[in-house]
Amino acid sequence: MILIKNKVALKLLHLANDRKYSMTVCGVLLALEAVLLVAIIHKVPYTEIDWKAYMEQAALILGGEYDYSKIVGGTGPMVYPGGHARIFTALYDVTSGGENVRLAQYIYAAVYLGTQFFAFTVYLLADAPPYLFPLLCLSKRLHSIYVLRLFNDVFGTFAMTFCVFTLQNQMWLLSGLWMSLAIGIKMNFMLYLPAFLLITLQGMSRNGLLVVFALSIAGIQVFLALPFCNPSPDHIWSYLGGAFDLSRAFMWKWTVNWRFVGQKVFENRKFHGILLWTHLTALIGFACTIWNAPSGYQNPFDMFFTNPPPAPRGLTAAQRAEWDRIRQEASGHEVQFDVQQKRSKREQKRLQDQEEEIKKQQVAQAEGREKPPLFYSRTQFSTLVTQEYVFVTMATCNLIGVLFARSLHYQFYSWFYWTMPFLLYRATYAISPLSPMQSTLRYEGRLGKTEIRIYASDIVGFVFIIGTWALQEYAWNVYPSTFWSSIIAVGCIAVTIVGVYVSENRYPSANNTEAPTSNELQRYLAQVEKENEIKAKEKALMEETADAVADADVPKASSVSKKPKTKSRKKKF
Repeated sequence: MILIKNKVALKLLHLANDRKYSMTVCGVLLALEAVLLVAIIHKVPYTEIDWKAYMEQAALILGGEYDYSKIVGGTGPMVYPGGHARIFTALYDVTSGGENVRLAQYIYAAVYLGTQFFAFTVYLLADAPPYLFPLLCLSKRLHSIYVLRLFNDVFGTFAMTFCVFTLQNQMWLLSGLWMSLAIGIKMNFMLYLPAFLLITLQGMSRNGLLVVFALSIAGIQVFLALPFCNPSPDHIWSYLGGAFDLSRAFMWKWTVNWRFVGQKVFENRKFHGILLWTHLTALIGFACTIWNAPSGYQNPFDMFFTNPPPAPRGLTAAQRAEWDRIRQEASGHEVQFDVQQKRSKREQKRLQDQEEEIKKQQVAQAEGREKPPLFYSRTQFSTLVTQEYVFVTMATCNLIGVLFARSLHYQFYSWFYWTMPFLLYRATYAISPLSPMQSTLRYEGRLGKTEIRIYASDIVGFVFIIGTWALQEYAWNVYPSTFWSSIIAVGCIAVTIVGVYVSENRYPSANNTEAPTSNELQRYLAQVEKENEIKAKEKALMEETADAVADADVPKASSVSKKPKTKSRKKKF
């Protein structure tokens, strides 16, 4: 333990950790970012890569060409969905056919600031400490992608940050709309889709999920594709084959992540198959172990096909099994772990009423007196779909897809960079002896005007976050990528995913203020056992005292009849 007493250090530690400063830090950072973007636009030369090709394709569309196989530019045919086409046809008009690049840079700068604003908001809702926010603004590569290269990926990233924000606030239809818009700009944002579907399933039940999918996701995709699917049916296949081409080959010279495996392996279809199956295996593993925490069902697929009533629980499946085991070992001790301590009385009453109503519905359904409702109310079903859980699940799902992608190009950094600081923060709880709630309480408890106590786990966690972030930034700024830079790029992502998995098993972000850990349960049961031992000793002492009093009241001559009387009194007592 280190005792900090220096006044400057104390102020910095307060500013870095105290959540009350978070909004101030965000405001200052956004203002500085705006100034920095203007300076970059005016001082750093613009680099042409895909902008002219986007404009050439937009010109063909505006000229009446809707056959995707004939919409081509300098870099080849258009391989992006209808959302991309709509955005860049609008930019074509605004920027005088793409000639006014400076105006386009300012539009991209506005998109960057909007993305940062919603990223900050998502972090605030997930209760991120203030020291994470500067990491969102310090990427050299990210600034280049936005205002010096003008890639289309950034519009999809903006849509995804807003999607996660609305999903955190349980605006199911609106979040589905923005999810679909992101996919409609670039296909890669489908990497978020498994997590989105699972969160919505646990938040709205099966029927609610189907409505969101039909109205928001599928509906928006049909709307974006309509201009390119008429008048000939062949246009439909041309559009789907161009916009959602899963077999598209990637160029070896642009890869950031698989340089270390060699070109032969990189281009081998068996390698692509291994990546695909590993990706699917990882998704299923996460879905059946940590992403199912709000519902408590070990198999999310059973939940979809049976459409059971909501089952709000504060424990994951693994923790619930551990809890049952400990209860059995407690040999009849009546254990009542106080999971309501962080809630107001009104909130406790509301949740109790919900649970009673759910039990009544379950009994009525079992007796055949009532059919399952078409939709379960949001407050009933989504109690444990916390804002932190939504962010962690969506970000981890996307990062798993990034890890097993066939190739990552430099502009793809914008897909996941905005989620990395928080995922690294969550991963630190794999090595911390305390849960996030306990860590925050411990920090608040040791705050003082004259001193702060810093523990080894705090230092290790901070070094892990900053070190991994710095290594990742280095790897993505090496051009062209090298053997070691690609290993570092893949390694940082892999370590983050493993860390998040371990920490989510120990301290689930789904209602983590309610879910007691195994250690906490053990400590509580030990306390109960100790109290029971004290009560047993007190009872034995009272019995001995009663025996002594009874012996004193009976004459010595009647010692023969003393035992029966003592026994009867003992039984009576």
